[in-house]
Amino acid sequence: MSRQRQLVALVLLLELVLAASGCSVLFVDGPPPRPRRPDFECSSGYGAPAVDTGIALIGLALVAIKRSGPVEGLSNSWLPLLAVSSAFLFSAIDGYPQVYECREALEEAAPPPETPHHHRPPPISAPAPAAVIVPSAPPVTQQPDPSDPP
Repeated sequence: MSRQRQLVALVLLLELVLAASGCSVLFVDGPPPRPRRPDFECSSGYGAPAVDTGIALIGLALVAIKRSGPVEGLSNSWLPLLAVSSAFLFSAIDGYPQVYECREALEEAAPPPETPHHHRPPPISAPAPAAVIVPSAPPVTQQPDPSDPP
């Protein structure tokens, strides 16, 4: 078996293995419709769409290699590989928005963070004492200075 043929076989085997574990269409759940229960679950990780993207890119690269000209040990039937790669690409395109919506919904449903104790305002215990009113002094009138000329 030539080195190039081994590489193609390895890539195809990798695609088959990853197809069983990373398909966004099968494994990614978006958030439930509104109104939501407070304890809903959905897929918040980008792992499955990322795997789908990788498989699609590998498959599309192989299609490009096959289409560039005859390669020793490779058949010229590139259409099935294009179909499988396209399926993974569309699965990734479907998975990314679902994960994003799930993260938004989880953030929306999360309770507000509790303020640490040292940042809380002091409790209101008793009203502040009334202000003390001090009577003002009588107004001072200025007397004319006798040394000033009139």
